[in-house]
Amino acid sequence: MGFELDNDVIIVCKNSLQLSESKELMSFLETSLSRSISIYDNVPNDNACECLLYVGDDDSNYHHVLEHGETAIIFNKNFIKAEHPFEVVGFDYIKEEHENNRLKESDYFKGLFEELKKLNVECVYISDSCTSINTEKNNSWEELHSSIIRLDKYVEISLL
Repeated sequence: MGFELDNDVIIVCKNSLQLSESKELMSFLETSLSRSISIYDNVPNDNACECLLYVGDDDSNYHHVLEHGETAIIFNKNFIKAEHPFEVVGFDYIKEEHENNRLKESDYFKGLFEELKKLNVECVYISDSCTSINTEKNNSWEELHSSIIRLDKYVEISLL
C-alpha cells in the first residue's frame, strides 16, 4: 500500500558515521548507496534528483542533507533524521503497521530502511513529534534518544 506520512511524524536514528568532511561523506554515500551524488552549497535550481547539500557550519546541528526521490536524509553530528515532503498517515497508523509486522513491507519504509541500513544504522525510532521532541535543538544522540524513549508514542525498529 502506498501512503504519505503526516508531517508530525519524525524518523530518527543514531549517526554512527564519523564522516564530517563533505567529500569524504559523498564518497561513502556513493559507494554505500550505489548512486552518483553531487555537492552543492545551497539548493540547486535545477531540482537535481540526487545531491549532497551542505547546510551548516561548525555551530550548526545539521551538516549535510542528502536529497533524492521523496526523502531528505539529514546528517546531524550525532543523529540522522529522515524528512518527507508529504502528509497523509499519522503515527497511529505507523504504530499499528509495525505491531502487525507490515511496516517494513510498505514501499516507502522498505526503501528507507534499506538505505539507512547501508549507512550502518542498526535501529530507527519513529515518533509523534507533537510531543516535546525538537530535533533541531538536541545536539547529542543521547539527549534525543532519552527524550524519545520517555514518550508514550514511539516505535523502535531494529534493522539488523
